[in-house]
Amino acid sequence: MRPEALRVQAELLAGMRGGAVRAAARWTLVTAATAGCAFMAMPGCKFELDKSEPKADCADYRNEPPGDVTVRFINQTDQPIYLQGRAGCGPIDPFVLTDAEGNDVQWHEDLCVPVCERLRSGDDAPCTFECSRTPLHRIDPHSEYPFHWNGLVLEDVTMDHKCLPEDRNSNSCVRLASLPAGETFQMRAQVHLKVSGCEDGNNEYCECVSPQDATGWCQMDGRHASPQGQAYEMVPATYVAGQSATIDLVFSAAQL
Repeated sequence: MRPEALRVQAELLAGMRGGAVRAAARWTLVTAATAGCAFMAMPGCKFELDKSEPKADCADYRNEPPGDVTVRFINQTDQPIYLQGRAGCGPIDPFVLTDAEGNDVQWHEDLCVPVCERLRSGDDAPCTFECSRTPLHRIDPHSEYPFHWNGLVLEDVTMDHKCLPEDRNSNSCVRLASLPAGETFQMRAQVHLKVSGCEDGNNEYCECVSPQDATGWCQMDGRHASPQGQAYEMVPATYVAGQSATIDLVFSAAQL
């Protein structure tokens, strides 16, 4: 080793005390250009000080891939039944999902839910008055309504601010995540037999606003027509995460 290199080595080792040890660890060494280059301080060598902070892995906030679960609401009675969701924004959320301890599991991704992916892209839409009206579905006698669920649930997340657009302040959001495979959950739903203002059949809002499906259901105007009277429980069903592809929730004369 050259005398100059030995001198530099001695000085560097002598300075490695306390905070200097930690500072020395920050040096990023690059392969020397010549065989005689022992330290980066030597002429002809290159070095750089890595002052960057650890970067947040923003990919952690992406939704998981969706599945495909069909939940069939089957009316086995001789009269129409009416199915309405609980949320006020976005598609209907017709069933309640609970875990083995009886706790509600949130799964409905309505437009008022701050989904992390939407926050990151700036596509999050504000809730509106029109959005506050829950969809209402009519299921005709001996017919069914097939509802398609992606099998994902809402996972509360605190997002790293580095992953947010500059004009966003709140970093609380939800991520769509899959349930642990093999775990058992229960699905429940309620239906009504009457809708306000539809007894005489003269109310225009009692008509379907969407074409009647071949399976015998249609969507009504939930802004003006709403269920009334007693709510009836459908027969609960068991859902096994990652295994159940079709779930049947049945309403029969036995529930009356």
